[in-house]
Amino acid sequence: MRSITRILFGSNAESMDYAPLLKWILVNTLAAFGVLTLWHFGVLQQIFESDRTRVSTIIFVVFVVTALHCLFQTVVVSRELVAARKVRVTLDANGGRKLLTQNGKILTADGKPQFSGTTTEHFLVGVGAILVGTSTARYRIYDGMRALDYLESRPEIDATRLGCTGCSGGGTLTSYLMALDPQVYMFDEPTAGMSHDEAPVILNLIRQLKGDKTKTILLVEHKMDVVRELSDRIIVLFRGEVMGEVDGEGADVNTIGQMMLGHALEVAA
Repeated sequence: MRSITRILFGSNAESMDYAPLLKWILVNTLAAFGVLTLWHFGVLQQIFESDRTRVSTIIFVVFVVTALHCLFQTVVVSRELVAARKVRVTLDANGGRKLLTQNGKILTADGKPQFSGTTTEHFLVGVGAILVGTSTARYRIYDGMRALDYLESRPEIDATRLGCTGCSGGGTLTSYLMALDPQVYMFDEPTAGMSHDEAPVILNLIRQLKGDKTKTILLVEHKMDVVRELSDRIIVLFRGEVMGEVDGEGADVNTIGQMMLGHALEVAA
């Protein structure tokens, strides 16, 4: 990895600044190759044609948008690494003397701004954190988590209707909160393909998550023993249509079977 980036970007220090960008290129090149391969053999066409709910299309669009967003963020990270290296070079060249500044900007020895752009203050904050081995993102994410916790504790606020959104930095923070402090968990046949020794590990994890009443768990499962044990409410779907709903404690195979059988008879009729 280092040898490739050194060939593309020059010195070893400069190559390390753009290592995240190169990783993005490699990962998405493999992903694009996989997509083209599936398209060549007709697998994707078959998936899209058989998917009446269009969920596959939505997933594909979300993947593309997410990849482009990651590209943008990777470029930002690389620019911050470049800025951090320049600051370190400036500090070393300055020999411990006081830095030249003007209007909050660091100047070079000839009086020119060390960094240029409309969001210089963003880079300077991030650079300062990188120099001491941390990141400003961790503090913003922590503040976001605690802000949601505080809002949930307020009696005048409906905790079930809280949400996050934003543009630019707000959108980035929302994405971080979704990944690191999720309120909704989705499990699609979590024990599929697992041995009898492995399945209990996943089921115990779901039980622990279920103990937190502030979290919502969506479980898609065909094993009725797992469904009855973990579910508070069971919804039976057939081709995206709701066939029936029953409480988890009162559910049994016959009840759910009658829901599906009744619909099958309607279709046959």
